[in-house]
Amino acid sequence: MIKNKTFRNVLKWIARVSGILVGLFFLVFAIGEGFYYGITTPAADEAVLMMFIPVGMIAGIVVAWWKEGLGGLIIIGSVVLFNIAQLALFPGQSSYYYAFWWLMILGALNLVCIRPKETA
Repeated sequence: MIKNKTFRNVLKWIARVSGILVGLFFLVFAIGEGFYYGITTPAADEAVLMMFIPVGMIAGIVVAWWKEGLGGLIIIGSVVLFNIAQLALFPGQSSYYYAFWWLMILGALNLVCIRPKETA
């Protein structure tokens, strides 16, 4: 926790803007790939992985606007669960095991921005 309010606010806005950019990044992929019926319907194992990174990340980013700590935990948890699911569903295919670890930085930024409890 950072006690300097100005520095904490700067980090909070860096996390928020980064979250918006990550959300736009996933949106561009969703639009580019296109979710047309029957053409690019993801397989069951791919759908499980999509629940962790795009859906989990966006949920964590939205929650982090109000509750930085909870949002940061959701973001970090979705990345960790994605990698666990990736290892379980696709053993031996190591090309994407570490592809999304950089997103944990966004979760860590939100965790750092937790407001300290005020003492009376």
